[in-house]
Amino acid sequence: MKKITLLLILLIFSINQAQTTYLSTDYAAQNETFIVSTATAPALALDYVQTGANFTWDYSTLEPASQQTITYQNPNNAGYKTIWCLLNGYIINCNSQFNANFNLATRLTDGLVLQGIGLTNVTDHLKLTTSSLEDKMIGANITFNGTTVPFVASFQSPDVLYQFPMNFNDNYTNNSALSLDLTPFGVPIQIASTGQRTNLVEGWGSLVTPFGTFANVLKMKTTLVSNVTITNNGTPQQTTVTTISYKWFDPAHGIPVLQVDGNEVAGQWVPTTVNYFDIERCLAPNALFAYLPLAADFDPVANNASVSFVNASTN
Repeated sequence: MKKITLLLILLIFSINQAQTTYLSTDYAAQNETFIVSTATAPALALDYVQTGANFTWDYSTLEPASQQTITYQNPNNAGYKTIWCLLNGYIINCNSQFNANFNLATRLTDGLVLQGIGLTNVTDHLKLTTSSLEDKMIGANITFNGTTVPFVASFQSPDVLYQFPMNFNDNYTNNSALSLDLTPFGVPIQIASTGQRTNLVEGWGSLVTPFGTFANVLKMKTTLVSNVTITNNGTPQQTTVTTISYKWFDPAHGIPVLQVDGNEVAGQWVPTTVNYFDIERCLAPNALFAYLPLAADFDPVANNASVSFVNASTN
């Protein structure tokens, strides 16, 4: 009897210590929202590269500088369905084609308009299946000379953000391609981008943040090499950027519970932002206002001047 009891205890202990699996059903769904805190500058000095099996990452000293709410919505409600269907020639079968390509959408940024030029409501359109999460299209409202119209940029080769199920030691690489032409909107700019994304699930264990302890997480390293060509008035300019992100996934939460993004500079990884899953907190307000132009160009004939006001305040 003692041997059986001991075996049961060892079995339970081994189960509790076993690595976890993250499924597509664990990821965010339509109408889900998440509060994410961005950590203060001292967080950039912590070690996020450390990893291993049955590892404990303790980042309980993180302090929030600001917060944002990430919302996943039905892409039918994002505002870019009609323009996507028209550009792809889907008239009668618009609904079926759109729903076959997209089932999640999330806003990347509210955007900005200055002096009658800018982008707003920039929204990612995704396809979540049992085997992957693909970024397939970006929609935005473009404003030029005071006129705002919607436009979309579809990936020629989707950006496979994740493959499912997600397990320790997973290692895969996928290529993507995206291009957009703004000349029809009066902006003489074309952008072409190709990317190579490599995901390596390099660790598992427990994670501690100011939110609490996540007992079963997977740690993923993402390396994205982007080759971007921007052609302005017929003159191309090329650049290559390598970004490296570390993400911790808990099956109980639909987004990474901790994500650290950074750039590779001269062979060294330089972290730039630390974001983590959190509750709503009362933070010190940071007021930041601006206007352009600094000296308004007054039109004596029309008897007016155009000034753009910007509110970049947080909290």
